[in-house]
Amino acid sequence: MYDMYYIDPEYAAYAVVNTNTGKATKLYKSIESVDGKLFLVTDFNGNKGYINSSGKELAMGYSDAGKFIGDYSYVCKNGQYYIVDRDLDIVAEVNGTKVCVLGSNRFSCVRGNKVYLFKVNE
Repeated sequence: MYDMYYIDPEYAAYAVVNTNTGKATKLYKSIESVDGKLFLVTDFNGNKGYINSSGKELAMGYSDAGKFIGDYSYVCKNGQYYIVDRDLDIVAEVNGTKVCVLGSNRFSCVRGNKVYLFKVNE
């Protein structure tokens, strides 16, 4: 069984801790999750990625990424935004910047000086 624990308020370091062994994963600047299955993490260099509930890193190195609300989220690598599924496979390229998750499979992005809303269909 794994739980998340706050480790040090001065440095705001977080880890996933195995409550049976007391063993912790690598430390992160932040760990967030909506469903407790996939966790959005930020390391101390500002890189974002995902870990599972056991603390295993599934993908790292994104300059921006979002929490999963529904079946999809977004990531940004090398300045390009993508929509990814829960297997972290790319399902769409986003023609825009500043992508945000608005709700279950709903997103917004900025293109030029306009904000666009879009939904990813299952």
